[in-house]
Amino acid sequence: MRLLVIGLSFLALAGFALPDWVIDQEVSGVTFQVRSWGLFTVKGSFAAPEGVIHFDEDDLEHSYFDVKLAVDSIQTGNRKRDKHLLKPHFFDSHKHPYITFKSNKILRTADGFETTGTLTIKGMSKPITIPFEFFNHGDNGFFVGTMEMNRTDFGVGHSFLIGKTVQIKIAVTVDR
Repeated sequence: MRLLVIGLSFLALAGFALPDWVIDQEVSGVTFQVRSWGLFTVKGSFAAPEGVIHFDEDDLEHSYFDVKLAVDSIQTGNRKRDKHLLKPHFFDSHKHPYITFKSNKILRTADGFETTGTLTIKGMSKPITIPFEFFNHGDNGFFVGTMEMNRTDFGVGHSFLIGKTVQIKIAVTVDR
């Protein structure tokens, strides 16, 4: 046992960190909602993000997110609308198959954490801050964040009948 502790201590001193978190594709995802026609709310989702989550709540300086969402995974419960959202005046999935986020800073807040980074949608990159909570259960964890964004900042949709503000919820389960 003492040899194991010494070996693990040596690895830690040598700069070996815990492996990145692996996203559980079966139970993770991103949901959104936006007002349409001023009368009702359209709700939808994207499949789980793919990419790298290197997060250590005790070492935020070296933590980061580098993730992407497949645009063609969008689902709103209406196939015709889903196909329409892939067209050039919305997400233009043929030219821009992914929505990406790369963090450049993660901070602890009174309510959990926030990450600031670059969100790229439809080839347009903008800085954005995402507040989130992290629930650590050893070799398992759960990230949950909510935010609002203006879809027109990224050239998504040209209709005045769709609200500009999109509410987004991110729920990602991870394992080591």
